Amino acid sequence: KADIEKLFDGTTGESSSSIASGLQAGSFDVVISNGAFCLAPDKKRAFASVYKALKPGGRMAICTTTIKSELQKDTHWPICMRMFEQLDSLKPMCDSFGFKN
Repeated sequence: KADIEKLFDGTTGESSSSIASGLQAGSFDVVISNGAFCLAPDKKRAFASVYKALKPGGRMAICTTTIKSELQKDTHWPICMRMFEQLDSLKPMCDSFGFKN
């Protein structure tokens, strides 16, 4: 147990609402999101906030639901489906803020 605790010395955690409310620039080494980005109403703003919050050389890891193509216009989709981003748009969006793979 002591060895595991050493792995986390100096770490802090913040909730996703902290990202939305604005964090101090360059305050995180790593941002991890599991299932939050798919429900962010403004993906560009969310990625921009994460990029700003990361220290130079910081890393981001996300797990998010995506769609392969644009949803059919004549179907009434649940709000969660309408908020999903197309998979092929995520890399260019992240690249535009300076993220590197």
